[in-house]
Amino acid sequence: MIRSLLASAALLAVVSTAQAEQVFPARLAGHAYLPAMTMVAPPADAPRDAWVSGKFTGPSRNEKPMSVMGDVGANYGKHPTGISLPFLGQPIQGMSGFSMNRAADGSIYTLTDNGFGSKVNSPDAMLFFHRMKPDFATGKVERAETVFLRDPDRKVPFRIAYEGTEGRYLTGADFDPESIQFLNDEIWLGDEFGPFVIRAALDGRVLSVHQTMLDGQALKGPDTPGVVVPAAPGKDFRVQRSGGYEGMALQPGTNLLWGMLEKPLLGDDGFITRIGTINLMDIQDPDNKAIASIVGPNATAGKFTFPFFTIEDVMRVDDTHIMVANDNNLPFSGGREIGKAANNEFILLDVADFLAAK
Repeated sequence: MIRSLLASAALLAVVSTAQAEQVFPARLAGHAYLPAMTMVAPPADAPRDAWVSGKFTGPSRNEKPMSVMGDVGANYGKHPTGISLPFLGQPIQGMSGFSMNRAADGSIYTLTDNGFGSKVNSPDAMLFFHRMKPDFATGKVERAETVFLRDPDRKVPFRIAYEGTEGRYLTGADFDPESIQFLNDEIWLGDEFGPFVIRAALDGRVLSVHQTMLDGQALKGPDTPGVVVPAAPGKDFRVQRSGGYEGMALQPGTNLLWGMLEKPLLGDDGFITRIGTINLMDIQDPDNKAIASIVGPNATAGKFTFPFFTIEDVMRVDDTHIMVANDNNLPFSGGREIGKAANNEFILLDVADFLAAK
């Protein structure tokens, strides 16, 4: 998989330009959701610490479950979301990646990201991926399996949060996985902290961890283990905070993984031309595929909107359709209704013209 890492490095120095581009139409072909308040129990051999998650999201440690209301933050009006921290169990929130290849039963490999947004507040947020089955006929998403990441063979090259435990499960203090691909019966993850590429078995066991190299040098960010603060941006590290791997695509027929950073590298960068976009706030819905109870009574007939600022999941389904989902950042994001946490929504879009564009 050396080609995978080289392909990742090849895209690191590019950034989209603001050139004029075509906006392609989109038609809603399906709508399904996983409720915001969806939890999973940690494995039986996980540390007891993991059974209550989100204890470190406030100014001080909080051990009392469901005692502090989540809100959308000062930048968005500090509206409450109706769901409180800490959680009993681990939240199935933050959908941050779809795999192009499906499992044998047709389910989709999906990824939950690092937990609550940073290394500091996510040491009790376990890392895991899932097999999910969105059913656009019923509007429901079945979670067929959840697999927890662990490092029993000590492949992670730095000390993990649960270092001294027998299970050595990984947490959001170790990695921030933002992208996933299923290839040759293995899972490949793009991490935002390192940035690293993580190779794992289907049972969640880490097989290898790859540092990202560019022009013979390891790329580092302010959250990369070994980077000591104070550090000089552009000198001691080139990857911006929250700027590591965000997307990872699989090129059909080549087994080549294409990884892309969320933000430009510090220093000189080139440019790429964006062919076109889809406006997720202007989706046609002439067949009324939207779930009425989710979009609410103020929806416009024949129109569908996807009002989320963290759209982190895109999957090509066939030659004319893509599937898109949101990262709901539970319990810190709303979107459709003030006072109510965002669900994990999955939408199937007919975008034939977009996929045919050159």
